[in-house]
Amino acid sequence: MPIKKNKISYTVDLTEELDELGITGNKRKQAAEAAGNAALSFILEYTESEQSPVKNKPKGFQELSAEYKKFKRKKGKGTRANLRLNEEMLPSMKVIADKESFTIKITDRDEKLKAHGHNTGGRKLPKRQFLPDDDNKEELRTDIQKAYLKLL
Repeated sequence: MPIKKNKISYTVDLTEELDELGITGNKRKQAAEAAGNAALSFILEYTESEQSPVKNKPKGFQELSAEYKKFKRKKGKGTRANLRLNEEMLPSMKVIADKESFTIKITDRDEKLKAHGHNTGGRKLPKRQFLPDDDNKEELRTDIQKAYLKLL
């Protein structure tokens, strides 16, 4: 799924991997959900460390502007570019799984708009991409992929 103002999601097709492992029935959905939750945990770890979990993107997030740093510090949220001002956008990410894939998505309208701005940048907002864009064939970093595939 794409990164658009009205749709923020990332889907990983696990059909081939699940077939190769001989995972069948309801265990397929359980395995896909476990893989999705692992991927989501890594996304949260990367962003907490001010890094993009998206493969082939600059790893470190651009530092906060001096003005925004002051604003964030006044709110008691530190001065790191970790996408955690109100603690609403990242916690709104959900994992939806089926027997072939998992999708990480944001369903709340306001949080989608924030997520779109961070993932694409623009209008005084530096790009701090935390979800790959399926439309551009982007993926999560290799270490994240290996970790969730290992869970299968």
